[in-house]
Amino acid sequence: MKFIFAFSCLLLMLGWAHCEPQQTASYSLQRRISDQLRFFVPARFLDRVFTSKLPVFVKDIDHPWLKDKHNIAWLERGPDPIRDLCEVVEGRDTEGESRTIPSDIFHRLDIDNHRRDIINREDGVDRMAWVNMRDRLEEMSQCPAALQQVKYLYIDTENYYGIGHADAEVAELLADILSSMPNLERISWSIPWSSNVYFEDAFERRGLQLPRVKDLVLKKGAHYMIPICPNVEQLDIGTVHELKGKHFEATPAAKNLTSLTIKNARDRPDRGWSADFVREVFNAFPYLRHLTMLGEIDSDWLYEAEDFFLDPDSLYTEEGWNPKVKNLTLWRLQEEKRKELQAPLQSVLSALNESTTLKTVILPDSIGLAIGFEGGPGCGNAYMGPDGYKTSRSVVNSHIRAVEIASAMAWDTLPHLENITIGDESPSKVERDDKGKVIKVFYPWTDRVQEFLEEQYPKPKEYSR
Repeated sequence: MKFIFAFSCLLLMLGWAHCEPQQTASYSLQRRISDQLRFFVPARFLDRVFTSKLPVFVKDIDHPWLKDKHNIAWLERGPDPIRDLCEVVEGRDTEGESRTIPSDIFHRLDIDNHRRDIINREDGVDRMAWVNMRDRLEEMSQCPAALQQVKYLYIDTENYYGIGHADAEVAELLADILSSMPNLERISWSIPWSSNVYFEDAFERRGLQLPRVKDLVLKKGAHYMIPICPNVEQLDIGTVHELKGKHFEATPAAKNLTSLTIKNARDRPDRGWSADFVREVFNAFPYLRHLTMLGEIDSDWLYEAEDFFLDPDSLYTEEGWNPKVKNLTLWRLQEEKRKELQAPLQSVLSALNESTTLKTVILPDSIGLAIGFEGGPGCGNAYMGPDGYKTSRSVVNSHIRAVEIASAMAWDTLPHLENITIGDESPSKVERDDKGKVIKVFYPWTDRVQEFLEEQYPKPKEYSR
C-alpha cells in the first residue's frame, strides 16, 4: 500500500497526472492506469488525480454517443469540452479524427439521485437530494445548448439522504432553469412530498408557465404543476384521493388533455375506485379519451379467500360449507347471486359509461376488481417443489376467470369503446356483430386455457419420472 501511495505521489510530483489530456498521447494509458489503481486506491483520491473535464449532468445523459468511450476520450482531449458541447453544434477535427456531436444529445436531461456515473466506475459525486439538484442545475445553467434543446426533463430526488426537504434557493434556481427551456415537451417530476411547498411557492411567485409541455408525470402532492402546463395532453397524476382544490380548477378548460393515468389508493374503505370518484375524474377532465385506472375497486365487503376464485358456487362443497372461506358476514353466507358480488365493479363501469368522449380504458388488475380473486398464496414456498407448478396453474386459472368475467361485464356496459384492458391483459381481437355488439373477446388463452397453462407452467422435468 505504501508503494501505491508513493507511486501516486510521484505522478503528482511529476505533474504527469494533472497535465491536460490533449497535451499527451498517453491519455488512454492514463485512464487504464487509473482503472487499475482503483483496485488499491480510494476512488475519490483517484478522481482528484485523474479529473474529467465533463460536467456531471453530461455524464448522466443516457445517449448512445456518450456511451462510446472513444467519443468521451475525443471530448476530453479538447481544450474545452464544455464549450464544444454547449456552444459548438458541429464536430471538430482533432488529430485527423473527425466526429460530429449529435444534435439530439441534450433532448433528455436527468436530475436523478439514484444514478451512478456512466463513464467511471466510481464518480464520487454527492447524490444527496438537494445538493445533487443544485449542482446539476448550476451546471445546466452554464450550457445554453442544453437549455435550448432539451425536450424531456426527468427529476427524481425521492431519497432522504441529508436534508429531507428542499429550500427556497433550490426552488428558485429550478424556476430559473425551467423558464430558460423553451422547447420542453415532457416532464417527469418526483420529489419528496414535504418539499412540494417550496417549489409551489417559487413557481407561483415567478408566474411560471410551460405552454409547450404535452406530457406530465407527477407524484403525490405535485398537482400545482398542472395549471403551469396548460396545454398538457397526457397526464400521469399519481395517487389522488380527491380531485378538488385550486390546482384542479383550471383543468376543465384543458381541452387538449385526453389521456389520464391516475391511482386512487385504497388505504381506507372509502378510498378506492367508486362511481363517485369516476364522476370526479370526468368533472375535472371532461375531454378524456383514454383513462388508466390504477389501484383497486372500492368495496366495503370484507372477506378472506385463499388460492381459489370466489363465486357463489365456491361457498359450498359436497360436504357442506367450504372450509377455505373465512370471515364472511351473515349476509354473504346467504348470498348466492353473482351479480351482487360484482356490484362495486358494475357501478364503476356504469359511471364510466356516462362519459361521451372516452374511447379506451385500462381497469385495475384482476386482484383489484373486487370480484373475489385475491391473487393466490403470498408465500413463494407454495410455488416451489414438485407441486409448485400446480399452484401456479391454479392461481393463473383464477386470474383468467376474473379477467373474463370483468371483460364480459365491461364490454356489455361499454360496447362503444375501442379497447378495454384489464391490468396488463389487453384483448388481441374483439369480434362484433353488424350492430356493433361485442360477440367475443379474444385473449392468448381463449378456447385453449388448459394448453395455455401447461405452456406457461410446465411440469418440471426432474419431477416427470
